[in-house]
Amino acid sequence: MPEKKTAKAEEKKGKLETAKKSAVRSKKATTSGSKKAVVAKTGSARAFLKDAPVSPQKARLVANLVRGKRVAEALSVLTFTTKKSAPLIAKVITSAAANAENKGLTPKESLKVSRILVDEGIKYRRYRSVSRGRIYGRLKRRSHILVEVSSDK
Repeated sequence: MPEKKTAKAEEKKGKLETAKKSAVRSKKATTSGSKKAVVAKTGSARAFLKDAPVSPQKARLVANLVRGKRVAEALSVLTFTTKKSAPLIAKVITSAAANAENKGLTPKESLKVSRILVDEGIKYRRYRSVSRGRIYGRLKRRSHILVEVSSDK
């Protein structure tokens, strides 16, 4: 009886090892080809900032200033913009440009801000007591900022 169990266990073990080897081979084949294809197809790099402590409406005003501009020009515009979201967006643009350089796309000078999105993040609810035992609610809005840079060509 124990001999049957060991034979079956060895057979299962052999099948598992062959399945693992084939899975590793197929995974290597798909990942190595797909990474190169993504870089070649997109030609762009992204950066995110999640839960930025600024309302989306106010951040979109600044995002509209730099949409479609070259990275160097966008950063100089944001340097002299006196809005709370300007340094946050500048930081994300810098990060996206660094991601593009690390991907090996193009140098920082020949990149432009191809896409910039400001989406609504989570809302914190805060309350304040007022007269007659009532409370007034307030929403502290946050936003998600996405910046995509691509070559200027």
